[in-house]
Amino acid sequence: MGIEITISFSMERSWTGISCCTSSSNNSPKSATAYWRRPTRIIKIPINQQWPPNTVGRYRNSDPVLVNYLIRLGVEKRGLDYHSFAQRALFDKLGMRDMVLETDPYGNFLLQGYEFGSARDWARLGNLYLQDGVWNGVRMLPDDYVDFVSTLAPAWIADGRPIYGGFFWINGNATFPIPKEAY
Repeated sequence: MGIEITISFSMERSWTGISCCTSSSNNSPKSATAYWRRPTRIIKIPINQQWPPNTVGRYRNSDPVLVNYLIRLGVEKRGLDYHSFAQRALFDKLGMRDMVLETDPYGNFLLQGYEFGSARDWARLGNLYLQDGVWNGVRMLPDDYVDFVSTLAPAWIADGRPIYGGFFWINGNATFPIPKEAY
């Protein structure tokens, strides 16, 4: 039986219910992992699930690893350089000069909190989101993308933890003294 997953489930960290060894609550050797490497581009996704797709939200690093794998496949299929793609396609256009995306030993971007930039770079990225993905009159992010990342993920709501959207933490339960819709 196949598993129906979507990229949005993965971005909402609610996609397959996979028990991943990066979770602080489950470091069992039987926990599933998702990983990939060069040059073989192996990805391992287990069949066994803890729960049905898009029903429970959990913060697991396998989700950005999978999304990044798909990005790398798409960038390289277009004949572009994966390692300079983010800089050329986004950072240069926003005037971000100091952003560094860390990689694993195989050269894959981690994108799990291993991004470093100046305050000015982060402010420019924040302004892109405040302007609904448009920079100097040019659409940089897909239509509705900002709404997607800033909307509470259904699985996290169903799980009683309204705190996560599409790769963004959201103040949905008003834990912090800022607007609930802040992300």
